[in-house]
Amino acid sequence: MCISISFPIGKMDKEFLQELLSQMVKSGKASWLPNNKTSPATSVAAALIYWRKPEEWAQIIYKFVERIGGVESIYTVYDLIEGEDSIKEGKA
Repeated sequence: MCISISFPIGKMDKEFLQELLSQMVKSGKASWLPNNKTSPATSVAAALIYWRKPEEWAQIIYKFVERIGGVESIYTVYDLIEGEDSIKEGKA
């Protein structure tokens, strides 16, 4: 899921936002998106802000697969979200 948040110019200092995002990137809670041809009028950089760090998601998924005994198996994203084991896990 991707959510775009726009701030009206003048409502929040651009330097503050840039510093906030820079600190989030340094701490691993966000990453800069490749040049996405932002509007020259706004000259705002874009960043992806993580709900959980990629390393945390990897650990969560691995523990789930380990718990269901599927470490040696191949799963698709669909299997992990909608598969029989996922549905059982969600109802538990």
